[in-house]
Amino acid sequence: MRVLLISMPDTMYLFRWGQVHMPNLAISSMAGNVRRPGCDVKLLDLVLHPYGVRRVVKEAIQDFRPDVLGLSAMSFQYQSACRIAQLARSLDPSLRIVLGGYHATLAAEEIGREGSLSPFDFVVRGEGEATLSELLGAIDGGGEAYQRVSGLSYRCGGEFVHNPERELLDVAQIALPDRSARLLHHRAGLNGFIDSVETSRGCTLTCSFCSIRHMYGQSFRRFPIDRVIEDIRRARALGARRIFLSDDNITLDVDRFKQLCRAIVDSGLTDIRYSTQVSSVGIADNTELVVLMREANFTIAFIGIEGLNEENLRFMKKGRILNHSIRAVDLLLSHGIQVAGGFITGLPEDRPADVRRVFQFVRQHKIAIPIAWCSTPYPKTVFREDLLKAGVVVNRDNYYRYNGWCTNVRTHYMTRWRLSFERSLGYFTFLWRAAVLGDNYYVRKMMREDYFRTLYYRITSIYPFLLCLTGTWQSIHSTTFYGWRDWPLAVGDAFRRWRVRRSTRLSQRLREATWGCAQCPPTPGPVSRGNDERAGAASE
Repeated sequence: MRVLLISMPDTMYLFRWGQVHMPNLAISSMAGNVRRPGCDVKLLDLVLHPYGVRRVVKEAIQDFRPDVLGLSAMSFQYQSACRIAQLARSLDPSLRIVLGGYHATLAAEEIGREGSLSPFDFVVRGEGEATLSELLGAIDGGGEAYQRVSGLSYRCGGEFVHNPERELLDVAQIALPDRSARLLHHRAGLNGFIDSVETSRGCTLTCSFCSIRHMYGQSFRRFPIDRVIEDIRRARALGARRIFLSDDNITLDVDRFKQLCRAIVDSGLTDIRYSTQVSSVGIADNTELVVLMREANFTIAFIGIEGLNEENLRFMKKGRILNHSIRAVDLLLSHGIQVAGGFITGLPEDRPADVRRVFQFVRQHKIAIPIAWCSTPYPKTVFREDLLKAGVVVNRDNYYRYNGWCTNVRTHYMTRWRLSFERSLGYFTFLWRAAVLGDNYYVRKMMREDYFRTLYYRITSIYPFLLCLTGTWQSIHSTTFYGWRDWPLAVGDAFRRWRVRRSTRLSQRLREATWGCAQCPPTPGPVSRGNDERAGAASE
């Protein structure tokens, strides 16, 4: 049996600025845990090649000829997953198509209600390693055992049947990811090849906006340290020079994190640059941990600061963490670890001054990478219910826009447009200060290099400026990872339509001037239908 697992090309708008092309860890883990003889699994990470998606997918299906196609998608990627599934179905009507990931877990019932309109045959809910392996066995056996696969929803006639949930896996029994099955290779960002490794799963905190509990429950499970070190070695052997530890909250167990840092040093893996997301409470008073992180070559730590006033923090059920966040930022910077600060804007009581205060805080505390998310009512979260109750959600069901950048809410004091404008203005100011004044760690580091690197940066800084100028429009209307590539086509199409209209008007005036009426045969337009079709195909 041949299995092709695909991750979506869409990613958060801001990741374009940092040139982050991170392969999908989930499908690599699926591939490593398919324990069936004679089963050939390949991976197609579309985030590594987000342009010409239709062509890449078509070539992979025609060359590999899979029996089963698996798609992993978050909520904002669901539309892309549907389009890829429809394309695959048109190429091979007998193909079995499986959907997994966060959206499949959060919205399995909604997908099931689509019935025959859904392009998927199966939906894998929750952790997929064991479920996918058992599903492949059931498919191989003719489909008689579908009802015995926990965590599976499957099509039966025109409806979906939802099997009972699967218990959480014993992480000690989960095999290492199989990254060698990737059909596409790494893409270099600004700082080299990047890959992801997990050292634990889950989080026990109660933040209202988090959907992780629907995947792992309110639990925290630790992978053995030896397994993590071996996984890092394998990623490095395949070319990774940066590793992102994708744990939901690695600092829930500070002592274990210290052990991991020591193991990285003892194993000689400090030639890799590491980054991870940490909690402010876990870092604020742990100088020893930060010293060990520096020794292990951690260069970036993402901290969820979230809000700058107690009212917003209470709304998100984050607790009183602002002072912890400030101490954590200062401690990390004092040991040479740069901070990516996460903030949530667009809460019901936010005013324009609150959004501006976020970027003032970024400048005051020298945060290298600000990530100002917009409130997003993800399905089945407490956050969604609270936002709906406050009456500020302006987009309830179009999950394509649930990517953290698009504005899906207003506030009691700002329209959706004003909220988008304030966020874009904040980013524009940040980028201007970084590029022109050098008010950023990474910019200063680059400008210390030779003259040509500095010149290259000055020239390429125009690009993020343009992105920021279009950010308000993008966040209100639509956004895709590769949408900017469609701009020449859109401009060309608008110009073509203008020429057609102009040609038609001139022809009509000429006929009226010559014959006194406009009833003679119209003059053909200057562009053929074939160009329209090629432009439409290219834009997809």
